[in-house]
Amino acid sequence: MKNLLITILFLTSIHYGFCAKTYDLTISLKSAYTKTPINGIKVRCYKDGKELMESITNKNGIVIFKELNAKMIDVEILDETGIYQSRKAYLYNPKKESQTKEYLIRLNIEKELDYFNEIDTKYNSQEKIAFEQNSEGLILENYSESENIKPASYKGGDDQLHRDIAIFIRYPSDCKEKNIQGIVYVIFFVQSNGKITNVKIDKSVAKALDDEAIRTIRNLNDWLPGTVDGIPVKSKVQIPIRFVLR
Repeated sequence: MKNLLITILFLTSIHYGFCAKTYDLTISLKSAYTKTPINGIKVRCYKDGKELMESITNKNGIVIFKELNAKMIDVEILDETGIYQSRKAYLYNPKKESQTKEYLIRLNIEKELDYFNEIDTKYNSQEKIAFEQNSEGLILENYSESENIKPASYKGGDDQLHRDIAIFIRYPSDCKEKNIQGIVYVIFFVQSNGKITNVKIDKSVAKALDDEAIRTIRNLNDWLPGTVDGIPVKSKVQIPIRFVLR
């Protein structure tokens, strides 16, 4: 009789969710530029606006939230020093499986600008480019004396380029409110070592969108440099950044 009662209670607890499945969520934070771990960043988990847990990233840039049972979680990443930009993320885990999520964190706007300006000063802006191309690899202008040209390309190809742009881009809130959309064309140099420098606007839509397009491109990974006769060269690339409200 006692064993039967225990069995009934156990089955009842499963039915009503008292023994609900739980999972662990590991969050890894890295610098958007150096891809190195960031420690000391506060991370919070919410469900329906109610805070569930809070922790600080360790020296490896990691926090682990244990025994979560919500299928839908809001994550807030907050640097109280103001060095890095805060961000939010939404996680949906219907099977409640333990998982790891990696986020690339950007510096605040002023520090980010200083960081990129410092990179630009390391390269000679007067150095001639070998050719101009678009993001699809079409050569627009050839300034070299050779036809043996291989255009610069993004590491991982076009699909990876589009994924990374989607990761870094932030639609300016004022443009959302005013329903400002369009395609911003950006030009930049890909140095012979693959570094992105001197990012500028080629065709503008609105200043807020232009600025975000520049920041997005500057946050991308290094490219595979173009070559002339097999030798890496400096080239100019044009790429469209689409801002579309859905």
